[in-house]
Amino acid sequence: MEESLGKKVSIRLHDEGGGFRDLLGELVAPGSVRRKDGSVASFDPTKVFAFRIVESGSSR
Repeated sequence: MEESLGKKVSIRLHDEGGGFRDLLGELVAPGSVRRKDGSVASFDPTKVFAFRIVESGSSR
């Protein structure tokens, strides 16, 4: 995950309630994402279910 620092990522996390929650933003630390609004969301890397780098510049 550290090789993805500074890149836009999508992360799906196991939620404590039994479901999942998603984070989208720039990975600023192995356990932190900066969202579009500038806020930083922290997460437990051991709770990651899925992780991917979001390619920028896609035209749809």
